[in-house]
Amino acid sequence: MKHISNFFRYEVIRNLLLVVAFGLGIANAQAQNKDLKLSLGASYGIAPNVTYGNSDDAGSLVSVFGDLQYQNIIGQIQFASALAGTFEEGNFESGSSLHGSIGYVVDIVENFKLPIMVSGGAAFIKYNNSFGGGSGNAFSDVSPQVGVTLAPYYQFTPNISVQGSARYFKGFKGSVDSEPIDLTHISIGLRITI
Repeated sequence: MKHISNFFRYEVIRNLLLVVAFGLGIANAQAQNKDLKLSLGASYGIAPNVTYGNSDDAGSLVSVFGDLQYQNIIGQIQFASALAGTFEEGNFESGSSLHGSIGYVVDIVENFKLPIMVSGGAAFIKYNNSFGGGSGNAFSDVSPQVGVTLAPYYQFTPNISVQGSARYFKGFKGSVDSEPIDLTHISIGLRITI
């Protein structure tokens, strides 16, 4: 189980680095094409429903994200990390997720946009089943996920926006011994267009 979890984690990190390098290359071309926009941001939110197998929980998450928009087509990548102390499950030690999304931006009014995206990625968790908090019973799991993302943003200036996000992800077993992770995530944050 640990080997499978580490494999997924290394693959996700490698792919994230490739996306960042690609985004930096696109940023150079952006000056020549006004239809192409690269944005970066950070957000805080809640996960009102996190289901791991038969266990339900809720808590807070912090996220960083980046998106690349060409006219009304948008692609986004987001990394979220759980604030373990906000989750009620006492054995929960840590959790994170990485998702990529692609979709279409609906122009509501001039400064208010609504990206609607399909998403895919994975969630990673670490639990400790020991009563005394020892590390002997710690285990990790990973769950591939698919879902949908609504990420409306309001532009105060061409470069600064506030962005909300509502996401739902359906999880699947990462291996025979693992459990699926379902996640609902609502957040708000600051988005800066480069």
